[in-house]
Amino acid sequence: MKLTTRPARWVVAATLVVIATALTLTEATAGSGDKVSAIVNGHRVRLRRRLVCDGYTSAGFAIVASQMPHRLGQVIRGVAVTCPGDITMLPLLTNPNFCSISVTETTVKRAPTVKRWVGSNPDNATIQVGLTKFEAGRLEGTFSGTLQPLFGTTMPATVAKGTFSVVLGGDACTNPAGAE
Repeated sequence: MKLTTRPARWVVAATLVVIATALTLTEATAGSGDKVSAIVNGHRVRLRRRLVCDGYTSAGFAIVASQMPHRLGQVIRGVAVTCPGDITMLPLLTNPNFCSISVTETTVKRAPTVKRWVGSNPDNATIQVGLTKFEAGRLEGTFSGTLQPLFGTTMPATVAKGTFSVVLGGDACTNPAGAE
């Protein structure tokens, strides 16, 4: 498989695929003790257990978290953080290259409206992803940045005080039937 010379586009495409799979989360996909929290556009988002899907391979890791709809008029927020590279072989980095953060806001109504923002470093200097701990399969870290609109809006989104603590791999959503 040949990768293009435009890694930022590859990271954005991978993030969008991961976000699309976040809407199919079930109890079976939940990692024990998985947590993601952030302040997105001034709204606190705290997602745990079955609302968090994560995984990693030697090519990188992805963490996706999304709320579930409960009623019409609700705004569902989803957050994704992805970084390429084998985290088992690399030292923990303050800001690994080519990490991306994306946010989706969907207003649940008869004709749903979707807003999506995305940002990746080094294209966007405000994107910060910090990997603080990787022990016994649990990855902990922080993320923040100003994301550029992808569609549905023209205003940038701000992600602040983002944290994650997830047990990587083994989730049914990222590793079905133990396939590598």
